[in-house]
Amino acid sequence: MKRLIKLLFLVLIVSCIAVFVVMTVSKQKFAGMTDDEIREFLAERIGDKLGPDQLMAVQTAVIGAVRGRTVPPTAHTDPTNEPTDEPDAGDSAT
Repeated sequence: MKRLIKLLFLVLIVSCIAVFVVMTVSKQKFAGMTDDEIREFLAERIGDKLGPDQLMAVQTAVIGAVRGRTVPPTAHTDPTNEPTDEPDAGDSAT
């Protein structure tokens, strides 16, 4: 029983290291690509599995992670989040 637990622990450690290496290599690969190339790559890979809104959200998140910036998820995916010239209901000019 101890051998089985040790083997499972070893497999877990090796799996974590492998995931880290794969993520690092993927990030370096994406770092050398332009934003449009990343969008095209992701559209080819996962475009048929996701809807257009979900694909755009994934593309924006990946580009933000590669470039080191974060973008709020509603900034590009929520069409109702558009600025208007009308004052907010909470604003009063008294």
